[in-house]
Amino acid sequence: LSQQEEAAFSLLDKVCQFHNFQAKFIYHSQAVQEQLEEVVEGTITVQDNQYRFVTADQEVVSNGETVWLYLKAASEIQINTHGPNQQTGLFWHWLKNYRRDYVLASFCSEQVDEQACHVVTLRAKEQDKHFPQVAITIEQATSCIKSLEVWDENNIQYSFFITNFDTNLVLD
Repeated sequence: LSQQEEAAFSLLDKVCQFHNFQAKFIYHSQAVQEQLEEVVEGTITVQDNQYRFVTADQEVVSNGETVWLYLKAASEIQINTHGPNQQTGLFWHWLKNYRRDYVLASFCSEQVDEQACHVVTLRAKEQDKHFPQVAITIEQATSCIKSLEVWDENNIQYSFFITNFDTNLVLD
């Protein structure tokens, strides 16, 4: 690894060492070609491969094997089982395997909301990956995630802007 790659991956190692986390976020997705845009606020709680994702419209819960999706407006529950190669559709899972699945595209420092931050941009090693590019912005002072941007294979950009990030919580 180059010095820049080692510095970026060491920073990500530090950020990813938490056992679990809870984050309040503003989620934004944008399909450039179709000019579609969506903005949603919510909370995500993750522990190992289990998670709970809550917005005003839906709640998604997974124990790592089964995913329960509750659509509030329809009072509908959908239940799915993850296969061994199935994408979860949730973007933080790349954090566990970034060294295996991605290479460094860029690593820089910039001011975000008047805070000094590092921005690490990664590209997938394999072109058929569901998320070919990922960028994570990390506050220099706290080493907390400030934002996570992901581009999928259809070039749709998904952004999570973290408004509150807590790690290593006591969760049941």
